[in-house]
Amino acid sequence: MKEKTIFTMVSIIAVFGIICYVLTNQFLLNWILHTPYVLSAVVWVGYCLAEGVLHSFYYAHESASSLKENFNEHPLFMAMRACVVIPLGAWLNDGMAVFAMMLSQPFLHNGMYYYWRKKVDGRYGNWLDQSYTSTAILTTIMTPVVRIALMVIAVTIYVLSALDMINTDF
Repeated sequence: MKEKTIFTMVSIIAVFGIICYVLTNQFLLNWILHTPYVLSAVVWVGYCLAEGVLHSFYYAHESASSLKENFNEHPLFMAMRACVVIPLGAWLNDGMAVFAMMLSQPFLHNGMYYYWRKKVDGRYGNWLDQSYTSTAILTTIMTPVVRIALMVIAVTIYVLSALDMINTDF
């Protein structure tokens, strides 16, 4: 299984590199070294995935706790995300890229959350599961199909924003 995952990741990077070269006439390494878009994407994706893991442990322990409080933690989580996306947006100076990051968050965060909840307490089964007990406002409309669609739209917007910057910088 690990070999298949590594092969898949290397294949995705290779295809992405070929697309970048064809569209910009630049090698992937040049693109990585000359644009903050790649580093911003790495930071954002890493943050969303880490947040999903953190929340899987948090909610597994909260649901097992005998102390039930009437506290909605979601505004705090939104503030934490804002502390990451606002500096990235200021660095990029590109509102569309920031919008794309926000669109990608449900797919990355929720997917990692459901994946790790399976490992922590067996409550969910896989990346594309759906919660029916969450108190988050948007959970009811963030079905797996919607999360996938938002991710596709986000990647498209983000890549188009980055390519526009590449065309003017080189």
